[in-house]
Amino acid sequence: MYPGDSTWFDIRFKPDLSKPYPLRYATRNASLIATYYNPKEARNDSTVITLIGSWAKDKVKKFQQVFFFAIRPNPASGNSVIASFMQSIEKNTVLQIYDVLGRQVYRNDLMFGVSDLEITLGSFVNGTYYARLISGASISTQKFEIMR
Repeated sequence: MYPGDSTWFDIRFKPDLSKPYPLRYATRNASLIATYYNPKEARNDSTVITLIGSWAKDKVKKFQQVFFFAIRPNPASGNSVIASFMQSIEKNTVLQIYDVLGRQVYRNDLMFGVSDLEITLGSFVNGTYYARLISGASISTQKFEIMR
C-alpha cells in the first residue's frame, strides 16, 4: 500500500468454549503487524497494532443500516454494473470498491440526488469485490462477483 491507500479488516474474536462461563467470554488480545512505506526514510517500516476484543452485554448495540444500495447484475458478466440507491444521495457520499485483498480499486464521490450509477468494469478482473457506500455516519457494504 502507498500513502493515501486504504483498506479495512473484519476481525472476529470467538469465545473460548473450552473454558467455563463467564471465562469463555473474557477479553481477548491479539497483535497485527502493519507494514507501511516511510517516505522520509524511503523504506518500508512496520508497527505492531494491539487488538483488544471485549465482551460486555451492556455495551452491545444493535446495528441499524440506514442507507441501502444494490449492485446489479450480480454476478456480473458484462462490461458494467449498476449501483442503485434506495434513497437519494446526500452530500459527501462516496462509493468505493475493494478487491478481496482489501485494495481500493474504484472510488466515486457521488453527486447529490443520484439514484443509479453505471460502473464500467473494463479494468476489473474476474473475482469477488466489495462495494462500500459511505454517507455521513452510515456505511453500507455489498458483495458482488465478476465472472466473464
